[in-house]
Amino acid sequence: MLNNLVESNVGSNRDAIKADLLEKIVYDDPVVFKRLRVDQVDSNFVATCAASFKTANTEDIDILVKLAEQASKKTSDALEDEENQDKANDSNKAERSGNHGAAEEKKMYDPLVCNSNTLCNFFFLSSDSSFAGALVQLHSQL
Repeated sequence: MLNNLVESNVGSNRDAIKADLLEKIVYDDPVVFKRLRVDQVDSNFVATCAASFKTANTEDIDILVKLAEQASKKTSDALEDEENQDKANDSNKAERSGNHGAAEEKKMYDPLVCNSNTLCNFFFLSSDSSFAGALVQLHSQL
């Protein structure tokens, strides 16, 4: 298990975060894309990476899709209740890992870490391209 790689001792109140970010998030901001140099990334490089990623991570991608579908059937309140119940049942209260949440969320940790490692290795081993820009373009192809 890779959970030790993503442990956190930080908690958050989702309602407070939502309130703080209200009307502050801008999606698909061209200024951000320019700063990330998305336009400078070779589209063949992104296509090769996307194909390689899909081939190498088919199982992890399938797991994540299934878990996302399961979680999307729950209300945000139900997910929050599940996280709170998980925290209350933590037998190691003195040294909490921070890995509390809905069952689906916890099961996503390992596939997400594996997928991230695959992408990082691909970029670092095969390109001097803008890493962030390439990730933005890659995201649109997955």
